[in-house]
Amino acid sequence: MAAAGRLPSSWALLAPLLAVLALLGVGPVPARALHNVTAELFGAEAWGTLAAFGDLNSDKQTDLFVLRERNDLIVFLADQNAPYFKPKVKISFKNHSALITSVVPGDYDGDSQMDVLLTYIPKNHAKSDLGAVIFWGQNQTLDPNNMTILNRTFQDQPLIMDFNGDLIPDIFGITNESNQPQILLGGNLSWHPALTTTSKMRIPHSHAFIDLTEDFTADLFLTTLNATTSTFQFEIWENLDGNFSVSTILEKPQNMVVVGQSAFADFDGDGHMDHLLPGCEDKNCHKSTIYLVRSGTKQWIPVLQDFSNKGTLWGFVPFVHEQQPTEIPIPITLHIGDYNMDGYPDALVILKNTSG
Repeated sequence: MAAAGRLPSSWALLAPLLAVLALLGVGPVPARALHNVTAELFGAEAWGTLAAFGDLNSDKQTDLFVLRERNDLIVFLADQNAPYFKPKVKISFKNHSALITSVVPGDYDGDSQMDVLLTYIPKNHAKSDLGAVIFWGQNQTLDPNNMTILNRTFQDQPLIMDFNGDLIPDIFGITNESNQPQILLGGNLSWHPALTTTSKMRIPHSHAFIDLTEDFTADLFLTTLNATTSTFQFEIWENLDGNFSVSTILEKPQNMVVVGQSAFADFDGDGHMDHLLPGCEDKNCHKSTIYLVRSGTKQWIPVLQDFSNKGTLWGFVPFVHEQQPTEIPIPITLHIGDYNMDGYPDALVILKNTSG
């Protein structure tokens, strides 16, 4: 996530990203193949923070969910004529004195209409807990007056998952009602205990709902803190006939001081899902690194430790908790994708010059 506001020019955004792709060795910088299509896609409306994708109006075209000033959500619907994305739906939080922190489209009541979950922090709020509200889809659009404000707050961004296997998304997280993870079941919106654990959830978390035991059933991956030592660790809760039980606990790499967000990809193309972890071996991230642990093992393997390129030393940007309500901090994150179309996953990251 990033703070809402006017976007810089396309080349201002692309230049550091292209440098990162070159740094990670994904081939020649493809600058000559790029051209600016912003005006053609958005016209004069090309400002804000792209928060999510989804097909709001069920036309089988991808629509864009954009935040502006962190209290307005604008949905750009795909169109056959230029500009190809037009702002058609608006949800405003200005009257609620709240700042939006995340946008998660989904069908939360199972009526085949796309709804939108928003998490937010109230302005001038003493606590850091997040409120949540669901705007319900109706007639392939959103009604700003048809919403449900959840009666509990979250310590961190909730994880959206299908906890009970009914094909309706559920909402998982630590709430103000309990130190144990809770689940809000989609459909009837009822709260239930999710797991019993002594571990504390890491903030910000990078939980995942993913099949890590290769039984064709999604398991629950949790990023936690050891209850005794407060050491960063990773837990796999195996899904056995709808019941989750902890099967594996893995501690962070020994030399990692700053721990980033977990990511998953078949890194070596062997058909098994690997766990990738970015981080730093010093608090200022002058020595950044990316580790990997292969499926079914507990051994961390460094896959990238040299972040230098043409005499410049690059490094991750350490996570800083939000100091001002107009800014959203960005954790150290790997954005996995096949950016050079060679059939292997690449990693897009945000780096800073640490040379001096």
